[in-house]
Amino acid sequence: MCVYKVRLYQCLLLAMLVSSCASYHDLSEGGANHLGGGFLDTKLVSGLYSLTVKTNFAPWPNFSGAWSTWNKRAKELCVQQDFENIEVEESTYNTLAGKGYVISQVKGYVHCSDSSLGKKEIERLISHNGH
Repeated sequence: MCVYKVRLYQCLLLAMLVSSCASYHDLSEGGANHLGGGFLDTKLVSGLYSLTVKTNFAPWPNFSGAWSTWNKRAKELCVQQDFENIEVEESTYNTLAGKGYVISQVKGYVHCSDSSLGKKEIERLISHNGH
């Protein structure tokens, strides 16, 4: 009977881990999430934002979860208008929980379609931002 309970708890833990791979948590307001996930954005100028999205820790990379959060946040920043992703990079890193648990990260810039910024101005702003 005890073996079944252990297996049940393992299954429940795995289900929670898998279902919580993407987190919609504003890291600038609530600080770090216990599971590692969330987003952080900075308005460079009207219509141009720096955006970093992190997934909750998992035993494998989860860029689909990171992109889901990225797209949701970018739509909010651009007030439901279309947007362009600029200089976006995907990466993973180990968590404090140790080797084998990674956080997937998507980092770059969002340019809203209703912005009047030209390509040269966007490049200048990004180069001054230090990405």
